Amino acid sequence: METLIIADYRISAPALAMLATKGSIFLFHHPTLNGPLHGHPDLFLFTNGENRVVAPDAPPRLLSVMEKYGIQHVKGLWPAGTKHPETARYNAAALPDILIHNPMLTEQTILTLYTTGEIYPVKQGYARCSTLLLDSEHLITSDKGIARVWQSAGKEALWVQSRKIILPGYDYGLFGGCCGIHKKEILLSGMLDTVEEADEIRQFAANCGFSFIEPREGPLQDVGGIFIFSSTIEKV
Repeated sequence: METLIIADYRISAPALAMLATKGSIFLFHHPTLNGPLHGHPDLFLFTNGENRVVAPDAPPRLLSVMEKYGIQHVKGLWPAGTKHPETARYNAAALPDILIHNPMLTEQTILTLYTTGEIYPVKQGYARCSTLLLDSEHLITSDKGIARVWQSAGKEALWVQSRKIILPGYDYGLFGGCCGIHKKEILLSGMLDTVEEADEIRQFAANCGFSFIEPREGPLQDVGGIFIFSSTIEKV
């Protein structure tokens, strides 16, 4: 089975070369969204590892490539729009039974997936971009509010600074937007050593059974997340 990787079309050449060793790459670009975030797939695509919800105003090419690889998904009811808070509707950090997001913003179709799950309400709309949710007990986040909510539930959170994460057009990016998880590997958009907490991050992830796959050079860049899906079609 092939692997489909969805990433910002502006991701660095070293990161692109690294991702190419892991699967087939679809470079995301929204043709009508203006501004620095128009290459960020996490504004239009939600996944919790089992379910995928795509915004109705997502680029048709995204839908086509997901269908080509047999990636099952449903269309959301609400558009992702062109500005905050609408652009945060699909940007939730999630596992099949856990949702971390601002529930005042969460797209309705996503909420219906969690009628019996755990919902952690936070102020941050861009929860997925802020957060790498490792498992049901551990996360790494750039958002102090998310860390507090998670820790108040008796779970472990590692807060990391964002100031050295690159996001053109903004002062800095967010940690979750630099990452994608495939099985027990965390794929990164840049070198982890370019942030101050690199050793802490590595140890925290290792304690949860994860390892990092990094490009050979370049800083961490917020690229709206790296989405990795296993094709359900034997040969694409």
